[in-house]
Amino acid sequence: MNDRNNRTEIDTSSAELEQKLARAQSRADAAQRLASISIAFNEAVDEDDLLRRVAHHVLKYLPSDRTSIALVNDGDQTLTVHALEGNRNSLPKGAVVPADGTAVGSAVKSGQVVFVRDTTNSHYGESSQLARSGILSTMCVPLKVGPRVIGTLNLGAVTTNAYDTELARQAQQIAVVLASNIEARRQLARSRETLAQTRVHAQRLAALSEMGRALGYATTEEELFKVTTEFTARVLPADRVSIALLKPDKQALTLYGLRSSMGAVQLGELSPLAGTGPGEAVLSGRPLLISDLPSSELREGPRLAKVGLKTCLIAPMVAGETILGTVNVASTSVGTYSHQREQDLLLHLASYIGITLLNIRRNSELQRAKEAAELARASAEAANREKSNFLARMSHELRTPLNGILGYAQIIGQAKNLPPTHRTGIDVIRRSGEHLLSLINDILDIAKIENRKLELHIADFSLTELLHGVAEIFRVRAGLKDITFTYKPLNALPAAVSGDEQRLRQVLLNLLGNAIKFTKEGRVTFTVEATAETYRFRIEDTGVGIAKDDLDRIFEPFRQVGVPENMSDGTGLGLAISRELVEIMGGKLHVQSKLGQGSVFWFDIRLPTCRDNAVVTATTVRTITGYLGAPRTVLVADDVWENRSTLVHMLAPLGFEMHEAADGRAALQMCREHRPDLLLLDLKMPHVDGFEAIHNLRQDPRTEPCKIIIISASAFDIDRRESLAAGADGFIAKPFRLSKLLDLVGQLLGLRWTYEGNTTDALESSPDREAEAESQSPAVQPQLPPPAKLAPLHDLARRGDVQGLTTLARELEKSDPNYGAFTDEVITLARRFKLKQVRELLANAMASAKEA
Repeated sequence: MNDRNNRTEIDTSSAELEQKLARAQSRADAAQRLASISIAFNEAVDEDDLLRRVAHHVLKYLPSDRTSIALVNDGDQTLTVHALEGNRNSLPKGAVVPADGTAVGSAVKSGQVVFVRDTTNSHYGESSQLARSGILSTMCVPLKVGPRVIGTLNLGAVTTNAYDTELARQAQQIAVVLASNIEARRQLARSRETLAQTRVHAQRLAALSEMGRALGYATTEEELFKVTTEFTARVLPADRVSIALLKPDKQALTLYGLRSSMGAVQLGELSPLAGTGPGEAVLSGRPLLISDLPSSELREGPRLAKVGLKTCLIAPMVAGETILGTVNVASTSVGTYSHQREQDLLLHLASYIGITLLNIRRNSELQRAKEAAELARASAEAANREKSNFLARMSHELRTPLNGILGYAQIIGQAKNLPPTHRTGIDVIRRSGEHLLSLINDILDIAKIENRKLELHIADFSLTELLHGVAEIFRVRAGLKDITFTYKPLNALPAAVSGDEQRLRQVLLNLLGNAIKFTKEGRVTFTVEATAETYRFRIEDTGVGIAKDDLDRIFEPFRQVGVPENMSDGTGLGLAISRELVEIMGGKLHVQSKLGQGSVFWFDIRLPTCRDNAVVTATTVRTITGYLGAPRTVLVADDVWENRSTLVHMLAPLGFEMHEAADGRAALQMCREHRPDLLLLDLKMPHVDGFEAIHNLRQDPRTEPCKIIIISASAFDIDRRESLAAGADGFIAKPFRLSKLLDLVGQLLGLRWTYEGNTTDALESSPDREAEAESQSPAVQPQLPPPAKLAPLHDLARRGDVQGLTTLARELEKSDPNYGAFTDEVITLARRFKLKQVRELLANAMASAKEA
């Protein structure tokens, strides 16, 4: 129970971290979009270039097939389309749209976002033109500068109802910054026109341009203040420059005096806002001119007058609709800022500085979000690694005693003189152990799925035999519950297909097991239908059914739904694993259900038909009593006595000469002394582990011929791959079935078994027979694909991706049947996990193809 709680806590922690990561990533993406568009603002040459760049970025980042920007003309009665992006050219660039009776005009007049859900059924004037060009829904976002609307940002899509309030919020964020930039650029243009009239104004314009470039490089608020210190007095006549920043509670201002050598020096706080120059500018949102500081009613007036300052001009820093603070200039002369152009210029500077400040803060937030996301990602990965390590350790620790339990249950169960009551007890032990093993495997499968490490093992198998075997299992279970079970192929099925037999069987066992479990009376129907090489597997029952609200939750791990009396024992992992396995096999698991009436589960997967349409099928299960020929020597190397004892008691009665080694070092010594035909080797042992032992045995000519089977409680796919890559001839996970072990032993040693009843049976595909067949076949040089097509195969073989390797080889064969002999050899070796031989084959083929 504690182990399960620990696993649950780890899963919960991982889920929470993943959710936090997703939220942080979403905020980071939004900030990144605004940052990209802000960069476009700074790079734009003029207003037309700005509008074009923004329209392009909106089309790129927001769901839109047509993006345009329309600006209000003088008189406010019409709007002109100034920018257009997308391939829908109704209302082209330069088109004039009336404000009355149109969606863009309605957005301008109301100052609100206007949605047109369906242009084919809209009263707005421009909707029919848009509909004819394929734009079926639009969204018009007003470009506001304070209370004034200067135009609209318009998005159009080829589908109806394409826009919602969330997309509107994102578009409004862009529209706020765009409107501010348009207004700032217009103010800048007006300022340039005025300043160009005199030489002084020309100098100010140069300083202003240089300041803009410098602000573009500012990355911190301190750098921003330094730039403002250096340039503001060159743009405007000023004996003193300061900035007041609004605090987060918007009830006070922090005043900074700017010194070119020291940066920003905090001078204090202004609170309350009313009665101070910067505070009044913030409250009104307009520039404030104080022509006579000594006689003003401002609280700071007398203090400023004491240092000789007589005139003050204050402009709010506005970014969109947000006031960030004020920029303040003061002069020792009277009437310095009396001309409107000085006020407009400072207002423009304040706006530009405000936008830059806002971008700096957003970039800082983005950086913090990235750092938080990276920290969350690292924490999640660490938690996943810890969880995987924990599961691997627990799996190993649980499988080791289970191996002894199930192993001796098999050994004792074969005894002929076992009393019926004892045989029943042995069956209980076996079934209980196998149930516990299935729970362990479910937990491991969920961990593999979460870490995206679950792999398919593609091989040819008998589909009809698999389906009949599964059906027989549940026909018996259904009979015990007195319900009807029907298995029915809806059309002819091929005898042999290619796919992952184990995973397909696992899904069918889960789904049929649930159907039988939750059906008290009535029937369970299992049908299979083939269309070309796609198969639909369908399980229908008349059981308790699933409530509509629970349908989405039944696939969640560890979730059991329904009322307590309808719940069954188990981990709640079967459906979660089944859905993931079906998706990994290329399909999707569907469900329909009505509470109290029953459920239907079905899925479609592709299983290519084998060319020869035949595979070796299982024969009737018979008890092996021995083998023909000279006695074979077997060495068992395992540091757990129970595991060694189990294997010895399984194989010794069959005539094998058995030896034992308690660690890898002893196994190496005994292999050199006894030269065994077969080594059954554990991976995790003291002194010398299994991998090191394999390496030493394969390097020694005396022991290199020995066949090696890894029998390990480490049941992950990577353990199997690494074992085979290291030089092992086979891999079996603990606990195992005796029949599986004997099948592999017989294959590797080329044995002919003897069975009960004095019968014998030759192995259908022994190494000797394969060699004989090869010696009788004429040597035909297969046609090789070009190097460009061999390189991807070599890369997959190098990474150990057997599934990808076989799939790509099949595709290569389909592209040119002349490559069939070569790809067959690649696929055969890959399915036997002879990846080293595959790599050598492909490397030689690439070299030969280049020489040709």
